[in-house]
Amino acid sequence: MIDKIKKALQDAGEAIKDQTTSFSEGAKEKTYQLIDEWLMIFPKLEIYGLEITSFGLHVAISPSLEAELVGDHKKFTPERIQQILEENKGSAA
Repeated sequence: MIDKIKKALQDAGEAIKDQTTSFSEGAKEKTYQLIDEWLMIFPKLEIYGLEITSFGLHVAISPSLEAELVGDHKKFTPERIQQILEENKGSAA
């Protein structure tokens, strides 16, 4: 699944590169950073017990990425959620 997501994001990145000639350099850089950050985050989400079932990349002045995650709710007790939050404190993604 991760390989498919990586491939899709790489393809999206290539499409973005082709279509960003009218974007400012700042917008292009933000888009590339967003893709890179999520490529690092997807494997971590799977380690936590979440499966990525779909995602979408929105290219605009302020790019965004939407991901749908599925997981067993029993694995996400309030204590476990707090632990995950602590482990990722300071992370923007």
